Amino acid sequence: MGEPMDAPIKNYEISYLFSADIPEDAVFGEAGKITGFIQDAQGMVGRIEEPRKKKLAYPIRKQGYAYFGCTVFAAAPDKLADITERMKHEKGIIRYFITEEVKRPSMEFRQRGERFRHAPSLAGGESLRGFTPQAPKEEDATKFVELDKKLDEILGGDESASAAPAVPENPAIAPTIVPNAMPQP
Repeated sequence: MGEPMDAPIKNYEISYLFSADIPEDAVFGEAGKITGFIQDAQGMVGRIEEPRKKKLAYPIRKQGYAYFGCTVFAAAPDKLADITERMKHEKGIIRYFITEEVKRPSMEFRQRGERFRHAPSLAGGESLRGFTPQAPKEEDATKFVELDKKLDEILGGDESASAAPAVPENPAIAPTIVPNAMPQP
C-alpha cells in the first residue's frame, strides 16, 4: 500500500480564481476543497493565502470580479496530474495556475539615503560619507600658476601665454567661454 518515494518532493504554488457568484461565506469552503485535493495527492500544504474579491483586468467567463487566492504546497511532481484533473472538474473555479516555487536568495537592501553599500576607503581610512566638497584654497591656485609657468618653460611657450595666469586669481570665478566668439579674419 505504501508507495516508494523515489520522486523528489518539490514546492509548488497554486493560484486560483473563484467565481464571484459564490457567496462570501462559502469561499473558504471552496479553498478547503483545494487543500483537500492536495492532501489526497499525498502533498503537504504549507501556506494558504485567503481568497479575496478582486476586480479583474478583463472579463473571464463574462465576470468582472473574482475571488483570488493561492496555496503553497509540497508534492511529488508525478502527483500534479491528479491535482490538475480534480481542479478541472470543480465548478466554482474559473481559472487556476500551478507553478514551481523557486527559492531566490534574499536580497540585502541598503538603508534609506545610503548611497554606497561598501564605499571604497580613502587614504587614512576615511570613507566617502565624510567627504564634503569645498572651494579650492588660494595655495592651490598659486600651485596651478607655478605649474603652468614650469610647463611653459619646458614646452617653450610664447611669452604672452605665460603672462596670463591659467587659473583666475579668485578660484570661485570661472572663465566663461562664449561659442562662436572667434575673431573673424
